[in-house]
Amino acid sequence: RTPAPAAVPPAPAALVPASVTWPEEVWSRALPAPSVFNSLLAFGRPLIHRVLAAAREQVTGDKDDRRIWAFDLPPRAGSGGAPKRWLVATPAEFDAAYACVPAGRRHAYEVIDARRPCWAYFDLEFTRKDGLNAAVDGDALTKRVVSAACHALVAAAGDRPLEIEVI
Repeated sequence: RTPAPAAVPPAPAALVPASVTWPEEVWSRALPAPSVFNSLLAFGRPLIHRVLAAAREQVTGDKDDRRIWAFDLPPRAGSGGAPKRWLVATPAEFDAAYACVPAGRRHAYEVIDARRPCWAYFDLEFTRKDGLNAAVDGDALTKRVVSAACHALVAAAGDRPLEIEVI
């Protein structure tokens, strides 16, 4: 048997000019250009989707460890939320694109896939400005949040293996 050829890394994209402002255009330009072969494949490369279901279809059965990432578009007038676009890419493809996006436009996040292990991160903040929360013990409050999260994770895991690391 002949081993499968190693994947050829895509050519890095150029930095996206600051004059490009529409988020979908920013991310499209930041993605590595597909090879001639990959451009013929519907799902063999990073793609931006308008609906989450299409992004999920792309990652179903994907052998390259592609994941779904999301970024927001500007909100529609009178709406309470912002529409999204769904980017499917490997972590390396996403990292390369992210590095090409201007720093002020790097608003993206990974969509958690229930079939994959993940790390939960909590960014706990509160203000003491103008005398607010003067009596709050931040360390004790943090311990309560961590304890409640650990109990919820253990209960949800049931008999499945679970690794919890508190740092």
